[in-house]
Amino acid sequence: MSEQVVVRCPQCAQKYRVPRTSVGHQGRCKLCQARFRIASESNIDEDTVFAWITEDDPFSESVAGSTGIFSKPVGPPRAAGVAPRLEPAPATGAGVSSCEVKLVRIDTQGAHFEFPTAALAGEHLRNSFPRKCVGCGTRIDLRVHLIYWRDRMPVNDALTWQARQDAAMGKLVGYDRPFEPGLLRQLPNARGLAEPFSLPFPIFACPHCRPSHEVQGRVVTHKSHETCRLTIASLAVAVDFFRDNGGRNSPDYHRLIEERDQHPDAWRAMDARVRQRVSQWFVPGEDERFVGFFRDAEFPPGEAGASGLVLTSRRLVFHKYVACRDYSLEAPGRVEIVPRGRLAGVHIYDQSGRPAIVKLDPAAAVDLAGQLRQLRCKWNVMSR
Repeated sequence: MSEQVVVRCPQCAQKYRVPRTSVGHQGRCKLCQARFRIASESNIDEDTVFAWITEDDPFSESVAGSTGIFSKPVGPPRAAGVAPRLEPAPATGAGVSSCEVKLVRIDTQGAHFEFPTAALAGEHLRNSFPRKCVGCGTRIDLRVHLIYWRDRMPVNDALTWQARQDAAMGKLVGYDRPFEPGLLRQLPNARGLAEPFSLPFPIFACPHCRPSHEVQGRVVTHKSHETCRLTIASLAVAVDFFRDNGGRNSPDYHRLIEERDQHPDAWRAMDARVRQRVSQWFVPGEDERFVGFFRDAEFPPGEAGASGLVLTSRRLVFHKYVACRDYSLEAPGRVEIVPRGRLAGVHIYDQSGRPAIVKLDPAAAVDLAGQLRQLRCKWNVMSR
């Protein structure tokens, strides 16, 4: 069997393991579609497009940003000239952080981790966030942001930690070898913080997601010692972070995997641009689960998110133009769905007597009614 080498897409850092004989050939990344040459020699045809990396178990290590390498042999190609099926190797001890990252709990805010403050001095921990958006998960057009530990910022600056964390350092592709630990040495220290909290701890986001809503760093005191607490809203990102910091195959890691798979994140599953518009008028409350967004069909698809309804486990939020109203699902209320030609008018009433009216696609109106009934709230749902 021929010797294997690991290659990386220069655009999105997806890693592939291929025979050494592939050196000199041209391929196309199946993730971001970027073309690249393994070496500057001859070209081959489209049949040599690289295959996806397929995981042989649901807990396989991350690809982008991983410090591990692939070591399993690759079987023979399925057909002449077609790249073989690519398999990642199981995680090894190489590159795994020596610090003890613990999963404290999982709740509506995300996954909460803790680790010693001294661990911030190590590069592996601060380089362990996957090279994908901490909000929507895309690997395209990423910006580099720094984590700000607001508990260690000056009092006046603590109020601005969100703005600082949301301020991008630059585009990821603009750095030299951005997928290696050397990225840390190209980043400035976080302003207003003392070491080790000032040491650059990069996270990555697309232009449509707000890092301060997705990752939050706090410093908590347990008895006489300080501990860093990191809250990651996206359980998919939390899985990658925990895996790359020694959590793989631990009971807590499997529990995190189960939570991610059993409770899909409807908020982060939305198109990032729609989510950005909705976040201008909707802010989730503590211990409140986002159920769904229902687009106002009177607005064109290109303006999706500017108007509509947000349903959570506790309330129904209506927004249109300058009007924004909250309707508690814990108080009596009523929703009437009235067919109006190709659309369905949704009339919302509560004890105040002020109705809110929004037009939805009929399928969306049926979905809204079904979701309200599943929540078993005190509202009456009526269809004409």
